[in-house]
Amino acid sequence: MRGKYVVFEGIDGSGKSTICTNIAKELQKCGFKVLTVAEPSKSDIGQLLRKYLKSSLVDQKTLALLFAADSYDIQTKFSEEYDYILSDRNYFSTVAYQMMEVDECWLFELHRYLKNPDIMFYLNVSVDNALERIKLRDKNKELFENRESLLKIKKNYDLLFTEITDLKTKIIDTNTYSISEIEHMVLSELHKNFN
Repeated sequence: MRGKYVVFEGIDGSGKSTICTNIAKELQKCGFKVLTVAEPSKSDIGQLLRKYLKSSLVDQKTLALLFAADSYDIQTKFSEEYDYILSDRNYFSTVAYQMMEVDECWLFELHRYLKNPDIMFYLNVSVDNALERIKLRDKNKELFENRESLLKIKKNYDLLFTEITDLKTKIIDTNTYSISEIEHMVLSELHKNFN
């Protein structure tokens, strides 16, 4: 695969979708061919996942298996025609979210045949700021969009990003910087690493 696989990770409300979309537009303005993907996807698997995420009565192993299936399905769309593949989440989200109730090693094993990102940006936000953003954008909260869950998930992300040593990662504090400053940092990092 020619395209550089760039992933944006973080808890709900961290700004992943906005930044991923804006970075894609900037790269396209520069003449790059860009594929943007999101997890969960808009496929049948992704729609099933979104339905489950509205319910509080879902088994976390089942959810993890569905997310894994969605991730594998998404990666079938990767091809050499793209210069960049930008993803709003990847399987690290599944691990961070489901490891509250599911074994972390099993979760990583589910995803072992997936392509790893060339670079991953962890958008680190406080739970209070994330909840404020969630409240502004959507009245229909999903399963994990509450203080108790987000505190646990943030702790899992923070742990994962201290454990990851074999992947290129960049942690950006989204409490401190504006969206435009974060986008500038991301573009600078992409330029430094891939151009």
